[in-house]
Amino acid sequence: MKRESIVLFQAVQSELARTGNGEEPFLLATRQKAPGCGDSLTMGIGREWSVVRVDEFISECKQPFYVAYVHPSSSDCPEVVEWGWTMMMEDSPQMAHQLFVASTGKVIQRKWRADGAAPEVGERLLDYHVAAHSTTPTPFVVNSVNAYRPVVHQDIPVDGQYAAIHLAVCAEVPVATAVAS
Repeated sequence: MKRESIVLFQAVQSELARTGNGEEPFLLATRQKAPGCGDSLTMGIGREWSVVRVDEFISECKQPFYVAYVHPSSSDCPEVVEWGWTMMMEDSPQMAHQLFVASTGKVIQRKWRADGAAPEVGERLLDYHVAAHSTTPTPFVVNSVNAYRPVVHQDIPVDGQYAAIHLAVCAEVPVATAVAS
């Protein structure tokens, strides 16, 4: 029996997905086969997206992972140099994408690490409050981390490709509360 692939469908420009209708700029899913350029899907509200690029990654246990970059089918796709994530990686060629998921597979949080570092087992996730310049602990703690590295194909350029994908499975652990004395 063939192992399912993990696929991260990611909008080439995240602002295209932020419509206020519950559509996210990404979708994490499992598939029986690898995505291909030209494949179509929806990511929340029924709008059709087309796959415009696929990067392949693999873990030590040979679990396939694909990042399928998508763009709304109803409009022309911008050049790769205009994609949001490729601009981030110009200054950070070791960029790693960290995905934190619950045991159900639901994405809890996403981060990018310019230094390529993986999350640490035991690390508690934080909610960031930009306006207040503060953080609060969440009930999620990293339980395990799988690292996926790019598969290099001679006929496909790897410009703008993540140096690693880190899939961190999290467990719910209550946050201890301080007791006033």
